[in-house]
Amino acid sequence: MRLTQKQEWLVDRYLSEVMRSLEGDAGPKIIDSAVARVRGRIEGYLRGEGEGVLSDETVREAIRRTGSPDAVAREVLAAARAEANRSPESSPNQRWLGVCHWAAERFGMPPGVVRFMVVLIGLVTAPLALLAYAAAYLWLSTTGALPAAGHLRRLRLVWRLAATLLVAVGLHLGAKYTFKGVAFAMEHWAKRPVPELGQWGWYLGQQGSLLFWALFLSMPVALLGALPMAGGWDRTLRRVSQALLALYAVVICFGLASVVAGIILQTVREFTG
Repeated sequence: MRLTQKQEWLVDRYLSEVMRSLEGDAGPKIIDSAVARVRGRIEGYLRGEGEGVLSDETVREAIRRTGSPDAVAREVLAAARAEANRSPESSPNQRWLGVCHWAAERFGMPPGVVRFMVVLIGLVTAPLALLAYAAAYLWLSTTGALPAAGHLRRLRLVWRLAATLLVAVGLHLGAKYTFKGVAFAMEHWAKRPVPELGQWGWYLGQQGSLLFWALFLSMPVALLGALPMAGGWDRTLRRVSQALLALYAVVICFGLASVVAGIILQTVREFTG
C-alpha cells in the first residue's frame, strides 16, 4: 500500500480535524494515543484494498468509513482514557507497583518518606528487599488492596523466573562438564592426570558459590521484571537480570580460561623440569 502526497494530505487533514475536536478534553498523551488509533483504523481500511498505488477516491472512501471527526474523536477519546485508567502509569503517585504509596496511605506518611526508607533498607538488604517488595505487591494485588494494580500475567511471571533459573543452571553445568571433558581428554589421550592447579584453579572451588550468587542477584530482579511495573521499569529490570546472567557467563569463561592456562603452564613446567 502506497499513498501519494495528495492522499497523505487528505489523511493528515482529517486527523487534524479529529485532533481539534479532542483539544481541551484531554492531555497531549491521550490525544496522541487517540489520533494514532484513528490513523490505524484508516490504514486498516486501506490495507484491505490490496497492494500498490490507491486511487484518491479509495482514500476518501476510507476516511468516510472512519466517521465524522467529532464522532470519532469522542469514541477514541473514551477508549484512550479507558486504556490509560487500566495502565499502572496512570497513577501519578505510582513509581513501581504502588506498594510504597499504599503503605504511605495506610500509615499516614508522605510517599516520598516511605520510598526513601525503602531505598535505605534496600541498600543494606539488596535482593532481599526486592523479594519483599514483590511479595508485598502480590499479596496486596491478590487481596484487592491495590485497585490500580496492572494486570498480572502469571504465565509470563513463571516463564521469566524459569528462564532465568535454567540459563544460570545451564551455564553452571556447561562449565562443569567442560572441565570434566578436559580431564577426560588428559587421562585417556595424554595419559596423565590433571595437574595441581593452585591458584589457577580458583574457579573449581567456587562453582557452587558463584551459582548461588548469580541466582540470588538475578532471580529477584527477574521477578520484578515480570510484574506490571509503571514507567517501563519492568523492561529495565529485565535487562538488568539479563546483564547479571551475562556477567555470570563472563566470570565462568574467565574461570575456565584460568583452569586451561593453569593446566598448560603446569604441564610445560613438568616437561621442562
